[in-house]
Amino acid sequence: MVSGERKRASAGGKLTNHLLVVTPTVVVVTPTVTVITPTVTVVTPTVTVVTPAVIVVTPKVAVVTPAVVVVANAYEFVTTD
Repeated sequence: MVSGERKRASAGGKLTNHLLVVTPTVVVVTPTVTVITPTVTVVTPTVTVVTPAVIVVTPKVAVVTPAVVVVANAYEFVTTD
């Protein structure tokens, strides 16, 4: 072979380019979704309705009827002779 001469393919041979197709592995990482449902504690307060005892104090109406003391002035008729 002379220097600088290219080697030819054999008669009828074809140079085939082998395409190396690299399919990337798609790694889909599904995150674990942790749904924390909070415990809802509904505290119903005890409604203590204190009905106050309604004490109606009826005051004794003391009607003081004053004793009408009619003092009849005794007129002394002094007759002079």
